[in-house]
Amino acid sequence: GGGPLPAQPAPARGGPVTARRRGAPRWAWRWLLHAALLLAVGFFLLPVYMMVVTALKDPAAIELSTAWRPPAAWSWDGFAQAWTAFLPKLKNSLVLTVSASAASALIGSLNGYAFAKWPFPGARVAFAFILFGMFIPYQAILIPLFGFVKAIGLYGSIWGLVLVHTVYGL
Repeated sequence: GGGPLPAQPAPARGGPVTARRRGAPRWAWRWLLHAALLLAVGFFLLPVYMMVVTALKDPAAIELSTAWRPPAAWSWDGFAQAWTAFLPKLKNSLVLTVSASAASALIGSLNGYAFAKWPFPGARVAFAFILFGMFIPYQAILIPLFGFVKAIGLYGSIWGLVLVHTVYGL
C-alpha cells in the first residue's frame, strides 16, 4: 500500500523530541577517551625519551640496567661528535642536490624552449623520442651510465654523482 503516512507527533515546546541516553554520562566517555589518548601519547613518546636520555649520557654511563634513568651529569660530547661526522656529509648532499637540480632545470628549460619556440625539421620525431625515453626504466640505463661515468674518470667523485642525478632528472 500506498496509503497516507501517519501523522507525526508535534515536538514539545522546549524543542525537538530526543531519546534519553542510557549508560554512562557523556563526560565519563570524554574522560575515558582523553585517558586513552594520553596513554597512546606516552607510549609513542617513550622512544623519544630514551633517545634524549641516552644522547645526554656519557658513553661509559650507558648500561642496560640504568637505561631509563636520566643522566647524572649531562654530556654534550655525543652531539659534538655527531655534528663533526655529519657536517661533511651535509656539505656533499647540498652540493649534489643544488647542482644537479640546477643543471636539470637549466637543461630541461632550454630543451622545452627549443621545442616550443624554434620549429626545426624533425622536431616532432625528436620530441617523440624524448617522450619515449621517459618510459624507459632507470634500471635499464644504470649499467651503461656506470660504464660512461667510469670511462670519463668521474667514478667515485661527487661530480660523477651530480652527472648521474642530472641525467636521471631530465
